[in-house]
Parts: sequence; structure tokens; C-alpha cells
Amino acid sequence: ASRGVALRLPDQEIPLLPPALERKVRLSAAEARPSLSLEINLDADLRLRRWKLRLRRVRPAVVPVSEVPALVEADERGLGLMASLASRLRTKRVSEGAVILPPEPQVSVWGGAPRIAPPGGGIAELIMEELNFLAAAAVGALCSAERVPAIYQVQDSPLSSAPQGGDSEVSSAEGMVADDAVTAHPLQRNLRWPQLQVEPAANEFLGLDQCVSATEPLNRHWDLVMQRQLSHMAAHRRPRYTDADLEGELLNTATARDAARRVTASGRRYWMVKHLEARVGGEVEAVVLERAGFGYVVLVDECFLKTYVPADRELWATAGDRVRLKVEQVCIRFQCAACGLPVRVARVMAIPLYR
Repeated sequence: ASRGVALRLPDQEIPLLPPALERKVRLSAAEARPSLSLEINLDADLRLRRWKLRLRRVRPAVVPVSEVPALVEADERGLGLMASLASRLRTKRVSEGAVILPPEPQVSVWGGAPRIAPPGGGIAELIMEELNFLAAAAVGALCSAERVPAIYQVQDSPLSSAPQGGDSEVSSAEGMVADDAVTAHPLQRNLRWPQLQVEPAANEFLGLDQCVSATEPLNRHWDLVMQRQLSHMAAHRRPRYTDADLEGELLNTATARDAARRVTASGRRYWMVKHLEARVGGEVEAVVLERAGFGYVVLVDECFLKTYVPADRELWATAGDRVRLKVEQVCIRFQCAACGLPVRVARVMAIPLYR
């Protein structure tokens, strides 16, 4: 709890709960285990109609992500219906103001060397993401309607301060699907971290009237607290925590949560820059994201790294133009975060050669 979140870094994992305890409480395909279930009824327009908490014993089926597309195509295990529902839920969220950004690349480490894979974003990820958002919206509606103290995730839309333009798919006057790096860049730059609070409020970025997450209790402390709250409600018809209790939980983990965000971001960037160490003296390709001062912010193709590069007056490029860069130097150092964990500060020095 003092850490606030489980740290999933490319080269290591630091769990939120002790591993022995996590193994005991995690759902398992080998046996039925206690679970908090949420039944949701939607109308024809996908609006929430009813919701109900239930305590059950569940034995989940495990479906590898790689097998999901074929199962969706064959409509086995109900996955075809789930995929259709997920697609409609996303369209609805965008119509109500949600901003959809490209997924992050997958950064991992094998044998001390970074492996960087293109972002996912397939049908399996769509189903999991949209059902999680549906659950968060339903729990938010339940807590608001029944006056159950809750931790709301609140986030402004980046569209309020980002310039419009590009080839993005605009689904409404408010919502937007930014499915390429150039369109997404100004939105990501203006995006602020979500705020956790006990006062009900909308999550404009996700297009949800209320957002109360309780689906990742093994990864996030506030999800764990809300699962305890909801389990107590299901069993005793009264909340376990007051608003003051929840505010205390958020206050106790605020510093750790902020440090964990910085450690996670710096860890990913470290291994992206580490990938370029082997390219020092060589060339890489990149796409220009924006003009910045006397140079450009670019996205390096092979490691998905955003970095600033200076440029002389002979090069004039605009967002979306492609350039080749000469990697001159890679600099990596460490500093301590508030939680005592290392923050990896990584920079790459490169110069554009031509458009």
C-alpha cells in the first residue's frame, strides 16, 4: 500500500502485494476462487440501465491473446459478440468526448538487451479495454446513485488546449480518434495525469460520466481499496469506508504514486535510448512531430523514442515529414525518486541529415 501501484518495468517487476499473497488471491484456471462480480444491463443505445454486485466463486477460462482474432471470426466462446459490443462501446465513448490515442510500444529486456515491439491495439486489447471502461462507468454510476463513498478518476480532455488538424478521424465535435503519431503528439503533450478524488466528476478524456476503477486490485492500491468497499457493500449492504477514509488512503499514497509514474516513464525511455547505443555513429529514420526552437521533435522509427534534435537552416521540415538522423551520442544517468527508486535520465544527441 505504501507504494501505491505495482511497478511493471521493462527489466523488472515490483508487485503491490507480497507474491505469496498474490498467488492465493489471484483468479486461477485450476480452481474456483472467490470473486466480486458486477452484472450490467444496457439498453439498445448502450446506456446503463441496471447494475448489481455479486460475490461468487469463479474459475476463469484462459484464452491466449494470439488466438482471439480467430475465435472472434468463428464467434466461439461468445467472443464475436464481445468484439461487436466493444467496438460499439468505443464508438459511443468517442461520440461523448473520448480521445483515443495510439497504444504504447511494448518494451522488454532479454539477456540485458532491450526488445522493442510495435504497439498492440488488436481485437483482444479492444475487448479488454472497453469492458474495463464499462465496468468503471457502471461502478461510478452505482456509487453515485447509492451514495457509496468512492475514488473517482477525473481527467480533462486534451482537446481543450490542443490545436486541431491533420488526418485524424473526428467522430464528433468533442471526441477524436488520433490513430497516428503526428496527430496524437499535440494531444499527448497537452494530456494531464488523471486526478483521484472522492467528489464525483466526469472523466472527459475517457468520455465517461463517472469513472471508478476496481478491476486491477493486484496492480493499483486505489482499485484494491474500492474492491474492498464494493465487496463489503455486496455482503453487508453498507460501505466499509467513509469519504474521509478514502481521502486518507489517497493522501498516504500520493507521493509514492507520483514517484512510480516518473520511475515507469524513465525506465521505458532508458531502454529506448539504450537501444540506440548500438547506433552511435550510424543513421536512423524518424518522423517529424513538431518544430521546436532551433530544431525538431521527432519519433525514431525503430525504438519509438521521442527526442529533440537540433537542425541548421538548410533543413526545413513540417510535421509528418520523414528525416534521417545521425546518432552522435547517448547519455544515461540516474537520480533518486522520492520513493528511493532510481529514475533513469536518458538523452540522445542526433542531427538530421536530410528530409
